[in-house]
Amino acid sequence: MTEIFFLLLQVIFFLLFFLFPLNKNIIEKYFNFKKTTIYDVYVLNTLLYCLVFLILSFFKIKIDLIIYSLIFIKIILIAFNFKIYSRYFIDFNNKFFFLFFFICFLCLSIQISSNPKLGWDGIGHWYYKALNYNQGGTYENLKNSPVSYYPHLGPYIWSVFWSINKLNLEYFGRIFYLFIYIVTIFSATERFSNKINFNINK
Repeated sequence: MTEIFFLLLQVIFFLLFFLFPLNKNIIEKYFNFKKTTIYDVYVLNTLLYCLVFLILSFFKIKIDLIIYSLIFIKIILIAFNFKIYSRYFIDFNNKFFFLFFFICFLCLSIQISSNPKLGWDGIGHWYYKALNYNQGGTYENLKNSPVSYYPHLGPYIWSVFWSINKLNLEYFGRIFYLFIYIVTIFSATERFSNKINFNINK
């Protein structure tokens, strides 16, 4: 029961964490997007954070410090831009679609927790890199890991979200990849459905 509770918290954390700093207003103004959905916001914020994590992965900075710093920055942004963020938090015209998205994300996360097996490539190539960062290792230490020439960003992000939960269960970090997978599907589905509606109305 405790594990499910923390898993629910992890899911909610992802949904809140990747809502900022970009919002619908910024995206439509500077990225020339039209009819931006919450899933578009998630996708672009995820790409932004992947870039941030890539840069941070080369420095010897504690992961806890990185997460707490990012959360603090988010709180400051929300405080100074509360009206903007509250207005674009969720497109309430599609609240049932978002509820479906949440249920899918939670159910698949529970599925991972009930069967947290890693494939041969996960164990042989990626796990030790993630473990390196989880235990306070640095980028230089990766030369001692198996297939050290493989990219390190994925394991670094895995270790970031692995490290923030009190249970310290590695599969909590892998939920990030589930998040990307589901958000991408819902973002594409929403845009495709909008295009169909537009053509029908025309």
